[in-house]
Amino acid sequence: MNNFYIPFLITFLAGISTTIGYFFIYLKPKNINGFIGFSLAFSGSIMFFISLFELIPDGFFYLLKEYNLFIATIVLLGMLVIGNLIIKIIDRFTSKNNSNSLEKIGILSMIGLMIHNMPEGILTFLSSTININLGIKLSVAIMLHNIPEGIAIAIPTYYGTNKKSRAFIYTLISGFAETIGAVVAYLFLYRFLSNLLISLILLFVSGIMVSISFNEIFKEVEKYSKKNIVLGTLLGLIVVILTEFVL
Repeated sequence: MNNFYIPFLITFLAGISTTIGYFFIYLKPKNINGFIGFSLAFSGSIMFFISLFELIPDGFFYLLKEYNLFIATIVLLGMLVIGNLIIKIIDRFTSKNNSNSLEKIGILSMIGLMIHNMPEGILTFLSSTININLGIKLSVAIMLHNIPEGIAIAIPTYYGTNKKSRAFIYTLISGFAETIGAVVAYLFLYRFLSNLLISLILLFVSGIMVSISFNEIFKEVEKYSKKNIVLGTLLGLIVVILTEFVL
């Protein structure tokens, strides 16, 4: 067990960095609507481009190790659809219990990113058990893109509820999911991890994140600042590309 303490610590630190995004709620912009619109466009693009450049290609890569191109494509599309349906179900439930659209985006972002963070925790933990230096390098890269993910949760939650504590708790829960991923990896996946399981997890998560980006976040941006959509989206694209280079 002693050999697993450091990998657990590395994974925990990578996940908890999500809470750094929480502190952006303390900014005092002159144009509140413009700031909210920009933050939503930025966070929505982060979720979309992570799916487009990272999760979908990686998931498809692992599928192709097991199946031919046709079957792999069918599975890819199927998992994207399932992820989208899951968010629609969650959306219907949250809409009935919460009429505040900004807070709803915060909740959905927390759920989507929490599910996204668990595979990251699995990956960081397993990498660290094999090679500590590799695990540290990977955790630093994850920290960099966890910060804007924290913004994606904290900003809509705070401006939707005016409660700093709730914004912090939501970002903390999302980040702690990486540690849960490490526990799952240690207890279960260490023996049973396969190309198929990895691909299904990655593609399912990407379906969830794409759905949240387009069906929730970008629709909400138009209520606050249409002109900031392009700027926020471009900045999100740049951040994702830079973190991909670090990886």
